[in-house]
Amino acid sequence: MAIAKIKKILIILHQEEKEKFLSGLQSLGIFHLANITTEFLTIQKDTLNKIEEVIDFLNSFINEELKKEKILISEKNLEGLKKEELQNIIDTILEKKKKIEDLEKEINYYQTEIKKIVPFKNFVYPLEKLKNIKHFNFIFGKIRKGDFVKLKGILEREKGFYRIINEEKEEISLFIGIFKEFYEEIKSQLVNSGLEIVDLTKYSGTVNENIIQFQEKIANLEALKENLQEELKNRGEDFKKLKIYYDYLFNEEIKKEVEKKLPFTKRCVFITGWLKEKDLFIFEKFAKSFSTVVYQVITPKENEEIPVALENKKFFYPFETVLDLYGMPKPNEIDPTPFLAPFFAIFFALCLTDAGYGFILTFLSFFLLKKYPKAKKFLTLLLICSIFTIFAGAITNGWFGDFFDKFNISFLKELKNKLVVFDPFKNPLIFFIISLILGYIHLNYGFLLEVYEAFKIKNPLPAIFNEGSWFLILNSFILYLYFKKFYLLIIFLLGISFIIALSRFEERLFLKQFVLSLIIFCLLLFFGYRLNFLPPVFYLSKYILLTLIIFFIALSLKEEFKKEKLIISGITILILALYGFQLINKVIPVLAVLITFFIFKNNWLLLKKIIWGIYNLYGGTSFVGVVLSYIRLMALGMVTAGIAMAINTIAFLAIKIPVVGILGALIILLIGHTYNMAINVLGAFVHTLRLHYVEFFPRFFTGGGIKFMPLRRETKYIKIET
Repeated sequence: MAIAKIKKILIILHQEEKEKFLSGLQSLGIFHLANITTEFLTIQKDTLNKIEEVIDFLNSFINEELKKEKILISEKNLEGLKKEELQNIIDTILEKKKKIEDLEKEINYYQTEIKKIVPFKNFVYPLEKLKNIKHFNFIFGKIRKGDFVKLKGILEREKGFYRIINEEKEEISLFIGIFKEFYEEIKSQLVNSGLEIVDLTKYSGTVNENIIQFQEKIANLEALKENLQEELKNRGEDFKKLKIYYDYLFNEEIKKEVEKKLPFTKRCVFITGWLKEKDLFIFEKFAKSFSTVVYQVITPKENEEIPVALENKKFFYPFETVLDLYGMPKPNEIDPTPFLAPFFAIFFALCLTDAGYGFILTFLSFFLLKKYPKAKKFLTLLLICSIFTIFAGAITNGWFGDFFDKFNISFLKELKNKLVVFDPFKNPLIFFIISLILGYIHLNYGFLLEVYEAFKIKNPLPAIFNEGSWFLILNSFILYLYFKKFYLLIIFLLGISFIIALSRFEERLFLKQFVLSLIIFCLLLFFGYRLNFLPPVFYLSKYILLTLIIFFIALSLKEEFKKEKLIISGITILILALYGFQLINKVIPVLAVLITFFIFKNNWLLLKKIIWGIYNLYGGTSFVGVVLSYIRLMALGMVTAGIAMAINTIAFLAIKIPVVGILGALIILLIGHTYNMAINVLGAFVHTLRLHYVEFFPRFFTGGGIKFMPLRRETKYIKIET
């Protein structure tokens, strides 16, 4: 439930053992290569592309059983692949693929020809004899019925004739004869009138004879194609071999690309990388099996980016998806995965608030987990969120909207009513308050995590005086409004003092900043007393304030001692003493303190920090917006339920339609609820992510770390026996 400890390793080995060592390292899958990101290695190989092409092609012919699971193969059998045999298989199948493609082109050609001439199949005169008629040229064509009148007008001027061969709903197929002397002129007019000319000059015999001939050719070609396809169906063993060969070759290419990027001398190769501390023993055992390999754990350079590996328990592991989309933590940050997990599931569930959708999502997640094991992390996250959705829907009366109420399914209605805690449509204010409370808790949780992280890296003061102060301010203020206890107001004022004086924390100025924060605190306590918010005993804060001011002046003198500054400081201290005994008016001490403050150079820097602190205090109003943004939980939850209820109402009305009512209602329910669930699951996921990325993470999490990505075998089709 944390970030794994990572060690930097330098390895030196002889060139002769390089290939074997890298293969072993790849099989182990525990070593992250420094300055080489295997995810982005460019693997471009003609052979790989050809194998992929052949596998994709065979996929449509091979038995489904051979496609389902990864092929189990031992390391020994993988290394013993006969590459020449596999190359012959590739060439043979690609040749058959080419033949099938050529046959399909030929079939398409004849099908197109049939489609072109079939409207003229009732024309029984041999086509080749039309060329021998002395005074006429002939055209076959098609025209829309709307343009036919225009065509008739052109041909009825005793320059030609037409015969209708075929008439369809929108189109007429024609045989047209034109006197040779008017042919070009009339042809141009006919085309302009909308005639589409169909060229049949290359054919001989009747149109119907040509159609029969083409159909016979298509049948012969289809038979050849089927024979080839039958041959391919029996290539199951070759299909398996090609899958194995693809993965083997792909990993060999990764290894070669890595080799190119490694520094080397004439005899030696140098490998630098990272290893999880817990895997050090495995690596040691592996390294000892090589005669020339030496290695050493080395110290990372200053500011060197160390890759980050997350190690979470089974329940929290799926929530790493949130970080995969956002970015890895820095090595010195905490892993936020276990801390965000419960909130993510709850927020997702509240955005849906429908137990019916929760059940469907649960079953769908189970099904997809078996079908797509590579997406296990995301699908398990969806499964957990679905289970939370069932509970959220049950307590908010959400079962496919108001399905059981609308269709009066009494026994289920009674059962679900026993589980209801509140109905958002009857008591929306409860949902509103729950959303705000969750937002407020989430905000404070972020503050506490920042303080925890600061203690973890042994630098707690900046976080204590920033996030810690905000935690005090927000909670003491809320509690004071409710309980009206003066000690809560004191905590509130202390938090404000820390924000003003210490939010721009600087180690060398810490003592003065801290004293200054106490001065501001005592000043605020005195104002609280004068405004009757605090009991009379806090009148004494005035004298503590004067003491602290004198101490602050002494600290300033110690830093920048000069005779004239000593004199001015002495006069100011005397004035403060006189004011303490109520011998002078308060205006003179205030002026004296301000003058004394500004005669010291370092105090000008403190003034800047105070101004920034006041601005930071003003920025605290943004936390109201942060908490209000969690109202989207209520909004999305009620939208999901509202649309579901609308779908049920429409289906209920449709069921009353005679004959088709029940079928229509079922279609409305199926399509409507499927759409509503899909769109709102997406909305729930996106908005839950937003609440974490925009509202939660900025409190304590920066991100931007490098993901620990060891050199490993990347397999698409095979599983290597261990």
